[in-house]
Amino acid sequence: MTNNFPIESTLYPDSSQYQYSDSFAILVQRTDIESWELIPAFFQSAPSWVDSLFVLRNRIVGYFGLQTGSDNQHDLNPPFQVGRKIGLFRVITLTDNEVVIGEDDRHLDFRTSLLLIHRDTGSQLVVSTLVKTKNTLGVAYFSVMKHVHRLIVPIMLEVMAMKIDERLLPQHWS
Repeated sequence: MTNNFPIESTLYPDSSQYQYSDSFAILVQRTDIESWELIPAFFQSAPSWVDSLFVLRNRIVGYFGLQTGSDNQHDLNPPFQVGRKIGLFRVITLTDNEVVIGEDDRHLDFRTSLLLIHRDTGSQLVVSTLVKTKNTLGVAYFSVMKHVHRLIVPIMLEVMAMKIDERLLPQHWS
């Protein structure tokens, strides 16, 4: 984990407005990665036990009137456009080197940046998260979720890098 939010991110100018931020980075060998590839790589990188946690999360937070996401998390067919909803996330920004996904809810707003920083020897893949809590429920919810988040993101990042480097995304996307 790196403590510095990447200045290359489109979120950097607003990052100080959020109470929580983190960034995790890994090197990938490919230099020909297109930013849209990061979306299926991200959504296909969580360990299977994370799906079970999300089912439990959705059951619990539904009682409090919080968003539970849509059932289209596995619909990862391009094209990806700003505004498209994928599970709990909405595509907010899509540039040549970054995808920002996130959502605004009554208890908190969150943004996740999937950023490629290209180098001569490969690319650095950086996954950064910003969270802004809005009320006591948001503070309580995120005080628990940040521990799960810090455990899951590094695992997902390694799987993302492997899928990208080995071109393990579905054939019709390549």
